[in-house]
Amino acid sequence: MKFICDVNVSYGITKWLQNRSGDAQHVNKLFTDPETPDNAIIELAVASEAIVVTHDSDFQISYNVYKKPRQIIFLKTKNIIDSQLKYLFEKNWTSFEDILKKHPVCLIEVHSIEEWYYFTHTTPEL
Repeated sequence: MKFICDVNVSYGITKWLQNRSGDAQHVNKLFTDPETPDNAIIELAVASEAIVVTHDSDFQISYNVYKKPRQIIFLKTKNIIDSQLKYLFEKNWTSFEDILKKHPVCLIEVHSIEEWYYFTHTTPEL
């Protein structure tokens, strides 16, 4: 699995995902412009079949309307610190991994360590 971590996701989380999955990159390492538009990140994620990890609701809106990017981990965890977020990923990793492998179009919405949901779409491509 490939991950692209949005600008609002720490380098520590990106490194954790890199160690866990073997392929995770931070937006700031992929683009030179610190104001890279979400659409550019979305298009890169689609082209590289990467999962976007973000706190930004604009990605959720794009997913809901256009099914792009195809897979998102949307962190609605507010001001959670890295150690808690790493624990959240560690605790739920097997479930997240199963969902992401099984559903080519899905959104995992994370509210807290104990509260997360996933949504899938099986409608044909437009």
